[in-house]
Amino acid sequence: MKNKRIRFSIYSKVLILVLLFAVLINVGVYLFFTYSSDFKPPKTFHRYSEKYFQYLSKDLGFPPDTIRARKESVEMNFRIRFQSANFNWTATDSVITLEELNKSDEFKEKYPFSESFRIFYNEKVYFIVKSEKGVYIFAPRKYQDYFNVERSIFILLILTAAIFIPLFILLRLLLHPIKKLRDSVEKIGEGNFDAKTFFKRKDELGDLSNSINTMADKIKDSITAKEQLLIGVSHELRTPLTRINMELELDSPKEKIKEDIEEIEAMISYILENYRISSGEIKINKEQINLKNFLERNIMEYGNLTVQTENCDIQILSEESNLKVIVRNILDNANKYTDEKGTVKIWAEDLKDKVKIYFADNGTGIEEKELKLIFEPFYRVDTSRCRKTGGFGLGLAIVKKLVEAHGGSIEVKSEIGKGTTVIISLPK
Repeated sequence: MKNKRIRFSIYSKVLILVLLFAVLINVGVYLFFTYSSDFKPPKTFHRYSEKYFQYLSKDLGFPPDTIRARKESVEMNFRIRFQSANFNWTATDSVITLEELNKSDEFKEKYPFSESFRIFYNEKVYFIVKSEKGVYIFAPRKYQDYFNVERSIFILLILTAAIFIPLFILLRLLLHPIKKLRDSVEKIGEGNFDAKTFFKRKDELGDLSNSINTMADKIKDSITAKEQLLIGVSHELRTPLTRINMELELDSPKEKIKEDIEEIEAMISYILENYRISSGEIKINKEQINLKNFLERNIMEYGNLTVQTENCDIQILSEESNLKVIVRNILDNANKYTDEKGTVKIWAEDLKDKVKIYFADNGTGIEEKELKLIFEPFYRVDTSRCRKTGGFGLGLAIVKKLVEAHGGSIEVKSEIGKGTTVIISLPK
């Protein structure tokens, strides 16, 4: 999987583009210098050029066969001058004369003593071959002499366009999703959480698109949950407040009014506790707790329930105050949905790296479609929200968050008419 991600990485694609166009630039440089001039180096020209010019001068003769000399000059890209007392001839363009060369100290030094030699004069090289009948001056052309400025500019423009236009197009295609992602993020920032982008790509931009879509879904779900929370709080507060208003008008006993006020206070405490846990403020100081001893100290009796424990002599990692909230909320729900002869069986299962605690009641049970919703804040299986079952729909939401804060998990299994089993997994 790692190699596959590297293969499709946007950085890999950019690297391939850079290498590809580096090759193209080198090819372009070669073509530029190949075709921007008319210079064709003679095939016979090598490091023994001085010997070559000696043989060539003998072959051309003294004085030269001018027709043949002109042909050799054109084919080999040399300029040739033959100069004697009564004969002065040049094959192509004008070539420097002996009189001009005589201004060179190097020429003055070599000319009297050598039949053939090479000198540099005015940044050019000249080969001198002399005899009693005259002197040959060979001037190989410099590369710059053949440089065609107009053609070079034209070739440079063509090569630049051929290299950088495709590069621009490919980079634009490669990075085009960034613009769509920017537009999508702007729309999400304006509150349109359905403004998503979908790219069939296996690189970082594809991952970024998926992450933005996931973020939008989570934000939308969070806002929806907040709205539902507000609706739930409003509903829960309105009910006891309405009763208090009616009781005041009917001059009911203070005990009933006090009971409704206590219900409001309890609900506010639940809401604050749920918010505290949700906001990550909770800190659990874990310690080893013997489950059997904990149950004996806290909940051997609970409302109308008969609590039975089996195989609970086991150590778990938790904080007693938080564990008490977890267990009492589970038993509170069991107590609400069982009759006067309700029972709850509690037992534990010791696994390799965790402990599973089971709470099984014989109550009315929960429909399968309800199981997915019972951990949502303010959700109650009893939609009538009667005072008999009581509660605010926050108990299991708090339990779930506390269990997850322990590094554990919670699962609920239920069957209508047979009861409900809550399974908590906690680290050892």
